[in-house]
Amino acid sequence: MIFSATSRAQDLYVGSNAANVTTNFTSGTNLFGITYIGYSTNVNLFDPTNNLLNVSGAGTLLTNTNNLYVGYYGTGNRLVVSNGGQVYCQNGVLGWIDDASNNSALVTGTNSKWTVGAILYVGGDGVGAKGNSLVVSNGGQVVVGGYLALGWFNNSNSGLVTGSGSLLQANVSIGGWVGHNSSLVVSNGGRISGGYGYIGNYSSNNTVLVTGTNSVWTNSGNLYVGYDSLGKGNRLVISNGATVANGQGIVGGGAISTNTQLAGIFNNSVLVTGTNSLWISSANLVVGRNSDGNSLTLADGASVVVGTNLTINQYYRNTNGSSQAGSLVLVQSGRLSVTNGQINFGAGLGTLQVDGGTVEVKELRATTPITPSAQILPAERVGSFVLFNGGTIISGSTTISNQSGLSDNRSFYIGGNSGSGATFIANGGTHSFWANVAVGDAGSSNSLVITNGAEVFLRPRPDSNHGPSGGTNLVIGVAAGASNNSVSISSGRLVMTNGT
Repeated sequence: MIFSATSRAQDLYVGSNAANVTTNFTSGTNLFGITYIGYSTNVNLFDPTNNLLNVSGAGTLLTNTNNLYVGYYGTGNRLVVSNGGQVYCQNGVLGWIDDASNNSALVTGTNSKWTVGAILYVGGDGVGAKGNSLVVSNGGQVVVGGYLALGWFNNSNSGLVTGSGSLLQANVSIGGWVGHNSSLVVSNGGRISGGYGYIGNYSSNNTVLVTGTNSVWTNSGNLYVGYDSLGKGNRLVISNGATVANGQGIVGGGAISTNTQLAGIFNNSVLVTGTNSLWISSANLVVGRNSDGNSLTLADGASVVVGTNLTINQYYRNTNGSSQAGSLVLVQSGRLSVTNGQINFGAGLGTLQVDGGTVEVKELRATTPITPSAQILPAERVGSFVLFNGGTIISGSTTISNQSGLSDNRSFYIGGNSGSGATFIANGGTHSFWANVAVGDAGSSNSLVITNGAEVFLRPRPDSNHGPSGGTNLVIGVAAGASNNSVSISSGRLVMTNGT
C-alpha cells in the first residue's frame, strides 16, 4: 500500500486485526493522530504480527500529533525510516502490551530521522514485552526530547547505534522497577549525546558497550552504573578506542546518606580497555556509594580522567556483616589521571590496586582515617588500602595508613609481595606513611623516588588507644633474591620518626 501526501488527523493502523501488512510512505507530509503498527481488537482471535511501515525518501514526513506504537500488540512488527525519510511523534513505543515482543525500529541513512517529543520506550508497559529493539545506522538519527526508556518494565530489550554520523540524542535510562537484562551498543563511530545516563535504574544485569574509534557517549550530567535498590550486576564497557564522557560518574549509586546502605546494590562494574579507550568524568568519580562489590578496571592501555576526586566506597561503613566484597579500582595498564583532586576512600573496605600502567594524582589519601592529631576516628572506618604491585604512581601529596595488606597490616609495599618494576614518585608536596614502607619485598627493580622538593615522612602508626605503636621502618629488598630496589632523592627529603 502506498500513501501520497495527506493532511488528515485520523489514526493510522498498519495491520489492524491482520498480519504481514506493509504500508509505504514515499512522498509528502502525512499527518495522523496515533500510528499503530500491529493492532488487534481481540488478541485471542487476531494476532497482528510481522506488519511493516516504511517511511522513505527525502521530503517524506510522517507526523503524529500523539503516539506511535510499533507492536501495540503482536510480535515482529517493524518501523523503517530510510533514505532521508522523517518521522515525528509525541511518545514512541516499541512493544506495548504483554505479548508485544520482538518488535523493532530501524532508522538508517543520512538525513533519515525519528523525532520523539517526550519518551521513547523500547519495551513498553507489559512485563512480557521483551526482545524489542531500536537500531540507528549509517548516519540515521533518533532525537528524543525527554529520555530513552530501554527495558523499563520488561526484560531483554536492546538498542544499537552504529556507523559514522549515526546519532541517538537522548537522556538514557536502562532498566526500571521490573526490567532487567537489557543492552545498548554504540559502535563503528556511532554517537549518543544527552544530559544524563542510567545503566540499571532500579534494575539488574543491564549492559552498555561503547566500542571502536570515534564511537562516543557523552552526558553533560551524571552517569550511573547501577542505581538505587536492585541496581546490581550492571556493566559499562568502553573498548577499542571509544570514548565516554560525563559530569559525575557513579558506579554503584546508593542513597546519599552516611547511615543507609541498600543491600540490593552491588557488583556493578566499568571496564575501560584498549589503546585510546577513554572515560572522562569531568566532576567526581565514585566507585561504590553506599553499596558494595563495585569495580573500575583499566586494561590494555586505556585511560580514565577524573576532573576532581575519585572516591572508593563512599559513605558505606561495611559493619553490618555483609558478605559482599568492598569496592575496587584496578589499574592493570594505561593511565588513571586525577591531577586536580584526590584519590580517597570512604567508610568501608575499599582497594586501589595498581598492577601496571600509571596513576597520577594530586593527592592520594588511603587512611582509616588518621586525623592531624594522630587519632583514628571514627572506629568503624576500616579497610582502605593501596595494593601496589607494579607500574607507576605519581603523587603530589600522600597520606597512607594501610588497614590491611599482604603479609601484615602495617606496611605499604612498593612492588607488592613479589612484583617488579614498581615506582612510587613523590612529586613535590608532603607525603606521610603511617606504616612501614617496603621498597621491593621479593621482587626486583622497585623504587621510591623523591623529587621536586617533596617531603616524605615515615610516622609511627597510632594503636587502637590512639597512642604511638612503635617505630616505622623503611625496608629495601626484603626477601632473598630481591635485587635492584632503590630509594632516590633528587630534590626533597626523607624523614623517619622512631624507625630505621
